[in-house]
Amino acid sequence: MPRVARAQSLDALLSEAIAGIPGSVGVAARTMANGPPFFAYNAERSFPSASTIKLVIMLTAFVGAEIDPSAMDRRIVFRRSDLIGGSDFLANAQDGERFTIRELVVPMIQRSDNTAANLLISHFGFGRINLVARRAGMERTQLRRHFLDYAAMLKHMDNRTTPADMANLLYRIERAVREGETTVASPQSCDAMIRIMLG
Repeated sequence: MPRVARAQSLDALLSEAIAGIPGSVGVAARTMANGPPFFAYNAERSFPSASTIKLVIMLTAFVGAEIDPSAMDRRIVFRRSDLIGGSDFLANAQDGERFTIRELVVPMIQRSDNTAANLLISHFGFGRINLVARRAGMERTQLRRHFLDYAAMLKHMDNRTTPADMANLLYRIERAVREGETTVASPQSCDAMIRIMLG
């Protein structure tokens, strides 16, 4: 019988795949076990965050609701002048229509609705969202501007994060639920965020 060739290590396979991708790549991946990520490649490098930073906006909503349980039911007024590309949920909304924070968080995550994100950014403010990011241990994540239409986003890359920051955020959200302890938010809030992401 021919000898079975030893399987390449996961690190080698991932490094080989990354080498074939044009542009800059950053990866941070881990299990729920304690310790450092099991694979990191440019994990601390700063990249334009694109829509991944919407996770921090969602976290800000849930942290606020822990302080004031009625916060998720606050209504925000939508204006047609607010509408930008990449906003499927709000594309047919009427001028002056009001949406609760909860009603905006879900499509912001599940459909990546940019206008919903912008309404929430305006409601919470950049300072509050960035403070929540820092308190969550996201030292290299910064929200500096509203979402723009797709053409403008190619030119403006002021919203930044790192693979390590995002991986750590997701790890801490999951850990809160698994271990029943508060990490970036309460276990109940983290469970709700996971359900939104899974949706």
